[in-house]
Parts: sequence; C-alpha cells; structure tokens
Amino acid sequence: MDKPVELIPLICPRCSTPVPAESGEVAWVCSQCGEGWSLEEERGLAPLRVEFSAGIAPNTSGKPYWVVEGQVSLQRQAFGSNQQQSSEAEVFWRQPRRFLIPAYTCTLEELLDLGTRMLLQPPALQPGAPVRFDPATLAPGLTYGYYERSVRRAAALAQWVPTARDTVATVGLRGTERAEQFGARLTGFLRVPADGVYEFALLSDDGSVLQVAGQTVVDHDGPHSANTATGAIALAAGLHPFELLYFQGDGDHALELRMRRGDEEWRNVPSEWLYRQR
Repeated sequence: MDKPVELIPLICPRCSTPVPAESGEVAWVCSQCGEGWSLEEERGLAPLRVEFSAGIAPNTSGKPYWVVEGQVSLQRQAFGSNQQQSSEAEVFWRQPRRFLIPAYTCTLEELLDLGTRMLLQPPALQPGAPVRFDPATLAPGLTYGYYERSVRRAAALAQWVPTARDTVATVGLRGTERAEQFGARLTGFLRVPADGVYEFALLSDDGSVLQVAGQTVVDHDGPHSANTATGAIALAAGLHPFELLYFQGDGDHALELRMRRGDEEWRNVPSEWLYRQR
C-alpha cells in the first residue's frame, strides 16, 4: 500500500456515528442508534446487549454492571442443623437467578453488600434510550488461569475450565505452580504506544502459543526443552487483545516473553502496557 491505514477505533459499526470514550473504557453505547459495544479479550469489539434500570433519575448517571443469568445447585447443607433455613435456601436457589457484577471499582465490603442486595431485590431492567453511565474500565495486569492437569498442547487450554484464577502484573508464571503437569493462560490487552512492527521472542519449556490482536504471532507448542521462537506483527497504537498459553510436562519449566519495535533493544513486555477487564 502507498498510504498508511488510518484506524478510527470508536466509530459505531452499526450507524457510523463517532462514539466518545476515555482511555481505559471497555463498554459504550452509541447515542445515535442505541447499540451497545464492548472490548473483549478474545473477539475485540463485539456487540453488547444493554438495558437500563427504570429507576435512574433524569440528569444523573448510572453505574455499569455485568449481568449474568444462571442457576445454582446446592451440594451441601449451608446452615448446619437449621432445617428451616436449609429448606428456604433450596427453594430460593431452585429457580434461575440474575447476578449483577459491578463493572467499576469498589471495595470487597461494597461488592458483598451490592451482590446480596441485588440478588434479593434485582432492579427492573428495560430496553430503552441510552442514559449516561460511569465508565466500565480496564485494570492493570493480566488475568491468570491456572490448570492442574496433564497437558500435551498449550492450545488445548482454552477449552478447559481453570483450576484457579488470579491476576498477574507481568508476563510470566506466578512461582506458586506445582513442579510438573500444569498449564497457564494469560489473557487481557496489550496497549502499544505507537504504530509499528512489533517482534516477540517467546522462551518456554514446554510448549507455548502467543496471540495478539486475534492472530497467532508465535506458535511454540508441543513438548520441548527451553528454547526461543520469534514472530512479528504490525500493530496500530492502542489496545489489542492478548493471550499467552503455556503448559509444563515433566522436568524443568520456563516461560519468558520479550519484545522490541523495529531496531530497538529486546526487553520484557512493560507492565504498564498490560491491561485486563475488571
């Protein structure tokens, strides 16, 4: 191409109206057509169903929540010898419930209070014209999924439920994993400061796969000793979905990711470039 491509990331895909946004936001509603959009770790910009509580007063802003509908199966008596409370719990959880998860920063005490209150008295939601709401934002670091199981291909991790979940500030293992037979999946976003071709060097023992912006940049999968594979991708300045899959079989283990742009020196991925959904 003779001319560089200009990327305008927040034009509504449905009606082409500009969507104003601040740095770090991950969910928006188009003021023209009312369509909702979210920035997802695996799919990038994706449609988002948005409903509004009927109780939002005029000229005020609402708080954003992720809404999940599901059913809970009780596996044990939660109230000891109190048979009446146990029966009430069984009746309550027998029906599907709606869970509202804050998409904004709050303390653990606030989270527990909101979760209980909105579970018992869920707000009435209804499709309607958008109202202003506080932004749903990103947090520093990556989401870390840990798998205690026998793995022969890192790419297989995406189909399994992790044994535990946590967050990490940098790309790498936490240091609390068992010695052998485990996997790790790091997901989030990589925010690069400038347009350019970014090269990645992935060292691992055993296998690993790096995906950036929905593309496989380094495929270093399968059982092997510690060695490095490289790959490159052209990125525009801004946020891009990031995923690193890794598994450890037997013996020693290692995981390290370095990067550079153009002729710059190799370095670890800066922690300030890594983000995750709250």
